[in-house]
Amino acid sequence: MTLFYQKSVILNVVKDLFLIKKMAKIRPECNRMGLSLLKTAKSVILSETKELLCKKPAILASGNWTVEIIGKYSRLAGLTFFFSGINGEQSRTNGVKPMARRKITVVGAGNVGATTAFLAAYQQLGDIVLIDIVKGLAEGKALDMAQASSLCGYDCKITGTTDWSATADSDIVIITSGLPRKPGMSRDDLLAKNTDIVKSVTGQVVRYSLESFIIVVCNPLDAMTNAAAMISGFANNKVMGMAGVLDAARFAYFVSEKLGINPADVDCLLLGGHGDEMLPLPRFTTVGGKALTELLDEKTIEEIVQRTKMGGIEVVNLMGTSAFYAPAAGAVKMAKAIINDEKAMLPCCVYCDKEYDVGGYFVGVPAVLGAGGVEKVVELDLNETEKKELAVSVGHVKELVDKVREMI
Repeated sequence: MTLFYQKSVILNVVKDLFLIKKMAKIRPECNRMGLSLLKTAKSVILSETKELLCKKPAILASGNWTVEIIGKYSRLAGLTFFFSGINGEQSRTNGVKPMARRKITVVGAGNVGATTAFLAAYQQLGDIVLIDIVKGLAEGKALDMAQASSLCGYDCKITGTTDWSATADSDIVIITSGLPRKPGMSRDDLLAKNTDIVKSVTGQVVRYSLESFIIVVCNPLDAMTNAAAMISGFANNKVMGMAGVLDAARFAYFVSEKLGINPADVDCLLLGGHGDEMLPLPRFTTVGGKALTELLDEKTIEEIVQRTKMGGIEVVNLMGTSAFYAPAAGAVKMAKAIINDEKAMLPCCVYCDKEYDVGGYFVGVPAVLGAGGVEKVVELDLNETEKKELAVSVGHVKELVDKVREMI
């Protein structure tokens, strides 16, 4: 069967089912006709494309017309959209709400924000809203991404805007807006300006998406995450910062370079603030189940640790501005863990009180992310040296947060 003919068959079935949708308002028995047509479509299409159409046709018999579409040919006629909405009116009357896509807002259409939006779209995490204060910037980048959809195989809606009302009822808001670092700048140098930006942005998030999860990406990361939490008043499990995922990815890459292996085979953990006083943990870093300390000598490990700590400024010095591919990938990994309820253990900036004796601040620790946001803080059995180094890093975070409190 040719691809053209497959399209024709599907489109004809879709047209027939649209007619049934109208008829069902008058004649309930049309549900049986819909089931029959769906079985016809299944027999024609499944035989040619292997698991194309649906796994559970019997659900139509109960009046719930939501059908799960699988297989790489499922988008030939926009069937996912069609089957999720065909019986929307009937579902509302019998108390069944049609499944809606997740909505992800990315604040800031600069390098990090645009890359975050693209990766989220590419991974089909939900519909994307990209917002920026610069007129035309988010709109243009969103249009560019939308035009790439048929080439990349995603079908989510991508909206660019300057209007916060377009972000209403977002499930996740990723805040990337803020000044990037320039050569010679530390992350702390951005404190005052980016606090103002986070204050403004978080106020809009509260106004339009009160039930959302917030993922902060802008620097200084730990201070800005604490700021977003204070301003929003959201529960502690709903606010988090993307830093440890990025730093762990850098650590893993540098280890893989030394060992000549795939970075994905390196499992890294870090603690502390996102800065020069972060604490990579060689003792808890493994490669194929073996501790890093068994694979590399102490001098080489220390070189990797120091390069990881300076990983951000290394990129800044090379290209004149902050990194964006890896930070965006880190933010999307966190969003994906929440949306898909992955229960993934990731190093990220989350609220700790008794954990690690932090005392009520957002800092970098391993945490489990799932549908409830930050579902658990994982406490590691640190030795005395690691405890002291973590205390120094957390102390620096607290100093910055105290300054932020005065600004907001």
